[in-house]
Amino acid sequence: MHLVWIDLIPLLVSLYSSDFKDLDQGSGEYRIAPHVWKTIGKAAKDAGDTIPSVYGRRVPDLADERGYRTAETWSVWTLYIAPGSLKGRFPRNKYYNHFMQLVRLLDACIGLEIPRSDVSTIRQGFIDWVNKFEEYFYQYNPSRVSICTSIIHYLLHIADCIEMQGPVWVYWAFVMERHCGRIVRAVRSRKHPWASLNNFVLAEAQLETVQSLYNLDNDFFTGPNHHIRAAGSFARFTDCTSSPSTRDMRAPGALSHVPSYPIPRISACKRSSAMSRLPHYIEEWGKVRRLDGGDTMHAADLIVNEERDMTFVRYEQLVDRRRHQQHKTAVLKRQTYYGQLRRILVLPVSPPLAELLGDDAPQTVLIAAVAECADLSPPDAHGLQFFSKLKDGVELTELRTIECLIGRVPTHSGHWAIADRSNALSRVLFTGSDVVET
Repeated sequence: MHLVWIDLIPLLVSLYSSDFKDLDQGSGEYRIAPHVWKTIGKAAKDAGDTIPSVYGRRVPDLADERGYRTAETWSVWTLYIAPGSLKGRFPRNKYYNHFMQLVRLLDACIGLEIPRSDVSTIRQGFIDWVNKFEEYFYQYNPSRVSICTSIIHYLLHIADCIEMQGPVWVYWAFVMERHCGRIVRAVRSRKHPWASLNNFVLAEAQLETVQSLYNLDNDFFTGPNHHIRAAGSFARFTDCTSSPSTRDMRAPGALSHVPSYPIPRISACKRSSAMSRLPHYIEEWGKVRRLDGGDTMHAADLIVNEERDMTFVRYEQLVDRRRHQQHKTAVLKRQTYYGQLRRILVLPVSPPLAELLGDDAPQTVLIAAVAECADLSPPDAHGLQFFSKLKDGVELTELRTIECLIGRVPTHSGHWAIADRSNALSRVLFTGSDVVET
């Protein structure tokens, strides 16, 4: 699988942007004009500012900047940047569809879990992709056989590897690549490099043995994490932690301009009464992190001038399909939204407010103020969504409805393509009788 990133993707880029091995297009029309490819390369570099660092390293300008690029660089470009930046840029759309077919297959291969029923779909998908590759680029011309490198044949065996060994993340070379990058920094002697490597690997193994034997966490060896200066956790929000508390603000001023706010079990007729029972001041936080390996999300109004934007998020809510029919029973449906996290508010529930909420009132409510993406397009044939700007104002929602970070990729049409890497592990779980339809 590692060869897909360092061999196949550079091969396709060479075909799209230049004369691969001095071969012309033959009977095809897959070459992207040089001035168009320059804008695509610049978009890849600019996307580094709008794609969070958790997605991977920055991608350089593919049109101008030369040099070796790692498999991670190519994977970030292929999965998150290229789908948006290549849309509408080929002379004929069939080449874009061919590329996106590969993206979908690769995305299926790198999943944490792959159902056995999907293996046959992956196998047939790669067979179809290779057949189209031969038709579009090789064109059944023996003089163009140099285009059909060994990696093209290797694609036909990926499904067999998955069937025999499991998902590709179990055995791909990323782990070894990262390990080599880690141990090479341990070389302190040019005269005896192997001794330095041996000592480092031995010391690391000893520390891991002690850690496993006595059930120690990483803080025992490295000290506390100073990136989180004053983390906050709350009883009803066990899946996230907030950091740091930056300022207090007047509660009515923060909530008065919003027609509804996410306090459970408050009906429309009680909202005015609830507003009068809010505390005079509430805390405002700058960051929130989902626990168990989740993303760290920043509040845009408090944390500015970031090198990589970590404020755009995906969140889900239950929407009443009968909201325009007042006298009918609510039918709730899960709906996905995208937007920019503007503020994180910590609202303590005072005794007067708890009396209004009922016996099971929470002690604290964490509120996210989100500016929703405007003009969000429905998913296209390849699952891509685009938006042009943010809506005016903000929407308040419970913080736990926010799932993860998303990235944005600029397109030639002036819109933003959404890069969403989330999966079933990051989904909000609505429990009890909340969900009627999914």
